[in-house]
Amino acid sequence: MPANPKKIREEDKDYKKYIETQPCLARNNNCIGDGICHHSVSRGAGGADYLGIPLCMFHHQIVHQIGSRSFQELFNIDFQTEIVRLLTGYIRMLKSGINRQ
Repeated sequence: MPANPKKIREEDKDYKKYIETQPCLARNNNCIGDGICHHSVSRGAGGADYLGIPLCMFHHQIVHQIGSRSFQELFNIDFQTEIVRLLTGYIRMLKSGINRQ
């Protein structure tokens, strides 16, 4: 067994699709482009799809340019709070039997 085993990344294509249908978290701030699932923990670092947040292409570029902490401060967004809110909404949707894909 290697000294630093590679982290196994949790993937869920359905959840990513759900995230991509949600409005950009920086909405009303010049959103441009389709919604994408930004991984708050990079995929290379083992970040799970369940740690994704919805951003438009424009704001996704910004978060990569200035970093997560600065982005959260600039737009007054807490990624962890939003991740919990999104997961809660997804679970409620699944429990209600609604398929939004």
